[in-house]
Amino acid sequence: MRLGELLVGTGDVTPEQVQKALSRQIIHGGRLGSNLVELDCLSMEQLAHGLGRQHQISPALEAHYDQIDRTLAAQLGPELAASWHAVPLGRTGPGGAHVAIATSDPFIPDVLAELQAIFDAEIVQAIAPEMRLLYWLEQVYGIERVNRFKRIDHRAKSEDGEFIEEEEGSERRGYVHTLSESEEISDPSALARIAVKRIAVPLSGESAIRINLNDPETLMRAVRQANSRSRMSDLVSYQLENGFDEVFSAAMLLVVREDVLIGWKGFVRNAPDKAIDALAIPLDAPSMLQAPCVSNDSFFGFPEAPASIDQRLWHYFGPPPREIAILPVEVDGKLTCMLYVQSNGPIPAEHAGTLGELARSVSACLTRLIRNAGR
Repeated sequence: MRLGELLVGTGDVTPEQVQKALSRQIIHGGRLGSNLVELDCLSMEQLAHGLGRQHQISPALEAHYDQIDRTLAAQLGPELAASWHAVPLGRTGPGGAHVAIATSDPFIPDVLAELQAIFDAEIVQAIAPEMRLLYWLEQVYGIERVNRFKRIDHRAKSEDGEFIEEEEGSERRGYVHTLSESEEISDPSALARIAVKRIAVPLSGESAIRINLNDPETLMRAVRQANSRSRMSDLVSYQLENGFDEVFSAAMLLVVREDVLIGWKGFVRNAPDKAIDALAIPLDAPSMLQAPCVSNDSFFGFPEAPASIDQRLWHYFGPPPREIAILPVEVDGKLTCMLYVQSNGPIPAEHAGTLGELARSVSACLTRLIRNAGR
């Protein structure tokens, strides 16, 4: 049974809440349960119990993590923990003959056999909500979560500008660091970036991208008809990097989350390790992206007076561009995403038109996916 149907059947959520979470999932990604928790439709513990019923596996509850055996966890190591979505909790059963391991998905037989060999013990699986598992992968192994699974920082500040810390027991997710803040932006480690992406965006089974870049109409149709948000973003990023005569030095698709633009997919030419999903740009501070978000009008050219946020973004990407393009993407009349590209030379007029069509194709795809989710 699907998780949404199960939770509705147990009275934990309403059909309307599931529909709202499904629509949000199309834009922001993550699993249905994560979106339900973020919408305050149910608690993490309720979600854990629901997942346990769905998979017929005991849930990993908050109390189970309080006594994690760090020595035992070290036997697995961060690479395998990330690859298998596994956090060892401790030994259990008579004489500690079993090892309990939290996971966001039931282990396939081959992985289960390898875990048994590593710990020389029978493995007891405990199903965990995606958000909770990511938290403990970070706590135990230092695997940083992508911005999708962090909070927008709305903490109050004192008169001297310091954040007022929240009370004990409040949500423990870390905060998104935006380009307006004092810290220097840095890439997550290669391990952290790859591992968290694998957890956040499971493989869809779709075939590799095979698009004729000399036929924009075919590519736009592929974007509009993509059967998932990940497939759509892959197509957009692929076209921005490999199409347009490769004039763009950097490009990205961002998603609007509250008052922050969060990096979703993109590239920096000649710098493949740059993490687009590590970027977050505040919309309540001056930047080249602020005005197009307010007006919903596209911008082509170069800012007359670049803000400090603009300079920080360009420093991250490399040399400052000669020309940029910013194209807002609306879904049902609401600003949802943003296309940003930059070039070391002028952006040809024909490419500007194609960028506009690409933004409209993204809007059409997201609108269709949201409507289909309600059927």
